Amino acid sequence: MSIKPVLKVWGLPALSEEEFVALHRSLVAATMSIKELKLKDENDLLVFFPADQMRYGLGSEILVEYKDIADHWARSGKFLVLLAAGLGNVVKRHIPDAFIQCEVTTSDGAYRHCWTSEQSGTREEVERICTATEKKLPRLIKEAEDNCYCETNAADHRGACHHCNNVATHNHIVKEGQRILAILDPDEFQAEADIYVTHARKSPAA
Repeated sequence: MSIKPVLKVWGLPALSEEEFVALHRSLVAATMSIKELKLKDENDLLVFFPADQMRYGLGSEILVEYKDIADHWARSGKFLVLLAAGLGNVVKRHIPDAFIQCEVTTSDGAYRHCWTSEQSGTREEVERICTATEKKLPRLIKEAEDNCYCETNAADHRGACHHCNNVATHNHIVKEGQRILAILDPDEFQAEADIYVTHARKSPAA
């Protein structure tokens, strides 16, 4: 028998059997949507809903843990980020008032990504970041044209100058935002938007 990845959801409120089954099916579907995992059906994944020993605050804070069967070198960082956001959003849809934290870890523990429901990205926020970044581009392009020192950097094998790098970074934020805004599937959009908003807020364009 082959080893299976393990998914645990801690701190759930009291749910009916039908609600547990619906949540289970949604979590399995979200996991299987990540093609890199190569899961065929629910039998390829162990899913547990551990009982909490304390009823106080039960259901207000929920932890989702996914332990992969592959080491970090066999996985791309992006798919683990998408998985964390996807699983977290599944639980958020079923229990909308709770704080959700989802942690995805490779089998060797070398890669770990954490998603929380507080970083949920909206279409409006993606549009805002994308528009704000696009408005800065003309000025940044002009600065690059006037102050570019890529030729000097090239002579020292140091790559593009910071002016050109800045333009490239902002261009990427705009194109990535436009790509995400074109996504129609709600689950796929939410997972991508969460990642985009989290990273873009750390940039000068935010």
